[in-house]
Amino acid sequence: MKSLFKLFLLVPLFGMFLLTSCEEEVIETPTEVITDDEAADLVENSLAIETSGMAEQTETVAAVAPSVAPQSFLCGLSYDTTITRIRTTGARTYDYTFTWNWILNCPTNNYPTQLFGTYTMDGVYDTPRMSSDDDATHTYTVDNLNTTDSFYVWNGSYLRNGSQTSKVRNQHTFTSVINITTTNVHIDKTTRQIISGTGTFTITASLTNGTTKNVTGSFIFNGNGTATISVNGNTYTVQIQ
Repeated sequence: MKSLFKLFLLVPLFGMFLLTSCEEEVIETPTEVITDDEAADLVENSLAIETSGMAEQTETVAAVAPSVAPQSFLCGLSYDTTITRIRTTGARTYDYTFTWNWILNCPTNNYPTQLFGTYTMDGVYDTPRMSSDDDATHTYTVDNLNTTDSFYVWNGSYLRNGSQTSKVRNQHTFTSVINITTTNVHIDKTTRQIISGTGTFTITASLTNGTTKNVTGSFIFNGNGTATISVNGNTYTVQIQ
């Protein structure tokens, strides 16, 4: 009887072993490419000085404009230069090489009215929330060069793409292409700070498994060194200058 009882005990145990051994290990593949928060991080880093974003470049142009705007003999001539910028601010670092090109437009009587420019950049940044290896191209115009207005007017088209790793939430690693269009951005001629303006963006982010997500949104410059980014009804106010 004891042997028979042991057999009855072993049968269900053996069955459980078979069921367990037949189960396949399930490896979850991430399907969420990028969250709204991560999209806002990408846009912030494309704008902010501390990641060599657009706000740093508007300051550069605002610094150059007073020296070239009065020079009518520069009209129509093209200039270019290459600059390497390396910066560490607290936990934020970047290392980028820029190639600048600009031309002074003088449509009436050789009187400079507009600066047309492009720049390309390539390098890396690292912040507490995200790291990136990317490159960008920006085409822009700067008006109000020789007016009595206290501000320049910047309009531009900005393309930035590369690979990023988020350090928060799901810690996604993805590639991205960011298209940004800015409209009527006012830059103070004295302080070189952005005081107003708007922009729109489109982000195409992809995982290594081929999953892709598109995110669109907008932002507004608040005039106090910050911008407010809107993504799918969520808003994020970030420091850019």
